[in-house]
Amino acid sequence: MQEEPSREQLLLDVQRLSAELENLKREKADLEILLETNTEHSDTMEAHLLVKAELAVRESEQQFRAIASATPVPVLVSSLSDGLILYANAQSASLLNIPLEELIGSSTEDFYFNPGDRPKVLGALDKDGYLQDYELLCKKSDGIPFWAMISVQPLLFNSQPTALCALYDLTQRKQAEQTLQESEKRLRRQSLALLQLGRQRTLNTGALNVGIREITEAASRTLEVEKVSVWLYNHLRFGTRYPTIDPQLNFTHRAIARNQTQPVDTEAAAPENHESVDRSKFKIPNLKLVCLDLYDRTRENHLSRQSISASDLKFSVLELEADAPGENLAEDKALEPATNTPNSLKTNLCHLSSVAEHSAVMPNASKPNSSILNVAIRLSGQIVGILSLEHIGAPRQWALEERTFADSLANLVALAIEGFERQRAQEALSKAKAQLEMTVDQRTAQVTTANKLLRIEIAERKRAEIALQEALHKAEAASRAKSTFLANMSHELRTPLNAIIGYSEMLEEEALESGLKDIIPDTQKIHNAGKHLLTLINDILDLSKIEAGRMELYLEKFDLANLIEEVVATLHPLVEKNHNQLQVSCSVNLGVMYADLTKVRQILFNLLSNALKFTEGGTVILSATRQQSGGSDWVYLQVSDTGIGMSAEQQQGLFQPFMQGDASTTRKYGGTGLGLAISRLFCQMMGGDITVESELGVGSTFTVQLKAKVDG
Repeated sequence: MQEEPSREQLLLDVQRLSAELENLKREKADLEILLETNTEHSDTMEAHLLVKAELAVRESEQQFRAIASATPVPVLVSSLSDGLILYANAQSASLLNIPLEELIGSSTEDFYFNPGDRPKVLGALDKDGYLQDYELLCKKSDGIPFWAMISVQPLLFNSQPTALCALYDLTQRKQAEQTLQESEKRLRRQSLALLQLGRQRTLNTGALNVGIREITEAASRTLEVEKVSVWLYNHLRFGTRYPTIDPQLNFTHRAIARNQTQPVDTEAAAPENHESVDRSKFKIPNLKLVCLDLYDRTRENHLSRQSISASDLKFSVLELEADAPGENLAEDKALEPATNTPNSLKTNLCHLSSVAEHSAVMPNASKPNSSILNVAIRLSGQIVGILSLEHIGAPRQWALEERTFADSLANLVALAIEGFERQRAQEALSKAKAQLEMTVDQRTAQVTTANKLLRIEIAERKRAEIALQEALHKAEAASRAKSTFLANMSHELRTPLNAIIGYSEMLEEEALESGLKDIIPDTQKIHNAGKHLLTLINDILDLSKIEAGRMELYLEKFDLANLIEEVVATLHPLVEKNHNQLQVSCSVNLGVMYADLTKVRQILFNLLSNALKFTEGGTVILSATRQQSGGSDWVYLQVSDTGIGMSAEQQQGLFQPFMQGDASTTRKYGGTGLGLAISRLFCQMMGGDITVESELGVGSTFTVQLKAKVDG
């Protein structure tokens, strides 16, 4: 099959035929002048030549129009003086959503979205003589805007100066770019939410309701859904517990501020209005579901519900509707135990043994404007409940990253449950231990019945040992779950980012090979953004390893001056970017250092890059000295700059994770606030530290103190 000609080739053919047409017209005009002045030619010859010239011109015009009509590229010919459209093909009429007969004779000014863009286009055409692949915001005949890539070539058409314009619709490419940007924003927002939740102590301390409420609030805020609820089977014996509250505080702060809890009875009789349900198909017919929390983002409150019998439920989403808001629900302000069965209860939740990993559900007729995503909560491989997310509004298609984030939230719920179980086991263990000690004291006093008391004591000890072993196994299982969670998060976050980075590199290579240089900057932006986000995730994981005590030192000998030279060479582009001067001063006795080379390099890189980033058109000085103190050699690395500096208040939280000077600094210079925190932790791991001296508007000086020979 013959290969279809490219858009550029068709445009060249149209331009060539147009030029031939104009040449033939000029030849015709020359012949007419020649015939008038040359009296030797006969009238017959004159008529013959004129007819021949007119036929050639007509044939060339027909070829031009045939090629322009056949090309799939929208083509326009318009007057340079007033923009009047003299010719257009059917493709351009279709693109602009206007009949062809109306398009010819209209003005190009009618299709500029911004009227001021036409002088810019004409100016660029006049300057360069042509316009190639120029992106322009246009509009259709009905006023709908769209992006187009235009190529314009000057042309003589009907003996007047015109512009031959070819258009290419960029709507799909712009939509793809916007979709990719939105996906990256969602991933970044979800990563930060998971990091914040992972650092909450309430997930591990047994404060189950507080932890669940933090998860539902984060889910609603991050995924922008109106309602998030957590449902569990009550055969796990989770009593809903609430903290003692201060009426002046919101519930989340009240729950965290005070660690006193009181049990609330949430069980009640199941409704009896579902007699049509075939109960024989349920494998566990008498279990009940307990709603630990339902967060309503619109009202900014948390609701708790009474228990529901699973055998009375039909479908995969629980819908509870009251005659008035809050009629069947216990809000934050009413924490007393529920005593009444709900008056109006409509249910449609099936047994959890038939729930898939994800269940995207459209509502029934009672809620036509909501979309629901259900995720199974698993504990030791067993489904124990549901995390339900409800979006109210237009039908919503749940993206892959949203489903993955929901899975992670369900894992966090399981982690909170395990923390609750662990706390209960510890309480039971403490109670058993106290009881055992009291029993031993009493039996010891009764010497006359020593043998009998000894047997009782042995039996009690064995029971206590069994309880201790069970508690230990549960604690180990909880620890393994946490490790698995961190490993899974590392994989789940890095996998899509590596795919984005790899795919952007492939796109850049293909663009270079295909000569599409105009999209190379876009692919480079995608690649750089992905690398930046991957660096952020690596910093976060390094910080987690340090806090968990799993970061190790790899000590080796290395030349410190060479290391400084490598780091300075790496940062040279940043020096030029901000028009700074970087001065390096190393003492002659610097010598060899025995430490973790990678961590020393990262410390030095973080300090220098910060100094260069916050300094513009100034000077950054790096000095390295070696001094003896307390019988040991110490290395001092000092980085001074003439940048923006910091106030005393800003310096207080400088080495805390995710902390920078203030919000304006973050907006202007970017960054995550992890570099200095990780650098200081690395120094402390190697027996050193970092100090800072700074003055607002003058500059800052950071000093690193490390042993020249770090203890193994």
